[in-house]
Amino acid sequence: MSVVHSVTPNRAVFNLLRRLHFYIGLFVAPFILMAALSGTLYVLAPQLENFIYADALTVEPHGTARPLSSQKWRIPVPCYLNIIVVNFYLI
Repeated sequence: MSVVHSVTPNRAVFNLLRRLHFYIGLFVAPFILMAALSGTLYVLAPQLENFIYADALTVEPHGTARPLSSQKWRIPVPCYLNIIVVNFYLI
């Protein structure tokens, strides 16, 4: 013989909300986990880069130091820069 449990409307709504909360949590949890992991990697990036690229970030000085005024500075300017600026204003 089967037993029928009577559920009040308040209890039915509570059970529905509890089940929805569980399923929504299962759906959202992977996104929160990925956000936490990527945020952790983002925070630790400078320390990891310093550890991984330590040999590339430090060099042994060689030669004699020259003052800044004696160094040649040449900044190449692309020949198409003027065209880009003119076309930008035409748009």
